[in-house]
Amino acid sequence: MHRLKFSLAVLIICYQQLFAQNTDRLFFKEYYSDNQAQGMTTIDGINFIWTADISADGKHVYTCGGVANVASGGEDDNAIAVFVRNQTTGELTFVQVLFDNQDSGIADGLFSCRDVKVSPDGKHVYSAGSGDHTLGIFSRNSMSGQLTYLSSIKDGVGGVDGLAGLQSLAFNTSGTRLLAVGRTDDAIVLFTRDPVTGSLTFEDMKKNGLAGVTGLDRPISVSVSPDGKHVYTASGSNVNFSGSDALTVFSINESTDNLNFVASYFEGQSQGMQTIDGLDQVTAVK
Repeated sequence: MHRLKFSLAVLIICYQQLFAQNTDRLFFKEYYSDNQAQGMTTIDGINFIWTADISADGKHVYTCGGVANVASGGEDDNAIAVFVRNQTTGELTFVQVLFDNQDSGIADGLFSCRDVKVSPDGKHVYSAGSGDHTLGIFSRNSMSGQLTYLSSIKDGVGGVDGLAGLQSLAFNTSGTRLLAVGRTDDAIVLFTRDPVTGSLTFEDMKKNGLAGVTGLDRPISVSVSPDGKHVYTASGSNVNFSGSDALTVFSINESTDNLNFVASYFEGQSQGMQTIDGLDQVTAVK
């Protein structure tokens, strides 16, 4: 999802009969801004919003964002915000915000948050705190959508490695495994998940340039195949930093919960009679 700064826009897909053919069309519905009044409350936590995720039951929307700079007076929310979604109209109602403990809050894993994911079973929500290299874990009330902060996992603590500059999270379909990429560490990390408690266990980590792994210079995005057998990462450069400009593939050994490097594909790489194109400054893989 593209970054939306300062507001959350909602597009509703409408269906119209056009020229005797069914055509799907997008119509702008509404947008929501930080500090916007909504009924008896005020929307908060979406200043410098970065990404959003929707619970599998379609009832709630979760957003996160922020920057690792609170000296400016806290204008850039290092937070996760919760909205109830009207499943008929798509409209949202703000219900909760939780701030990082470095930004006047009680939660961890929200400092310069770059991703938020609801577990497939809807019981937990996870955040990628890039600024403090921390993965936040929250329990979710399936009725209200509200979150309770449970715990966090930090890079360099308890044998965990690869989360520096944490950027992106992805579940396998069953929700038993969570993948993460650390842009500063040039790494991908595999955790197994306890579906009851939501806790994560560090299982494996692969870094660019080690054990034959390539294409992981500054990974930005990670995705898991629907069958859960393979993981894909996107590592792109930008005007400020170098990067692999590549897609990389790993397989998951389901009996050992280990990652195995398969291949990487670079911008400008020859592949048979063709040359790979379109990966310069790649930012996402889905």
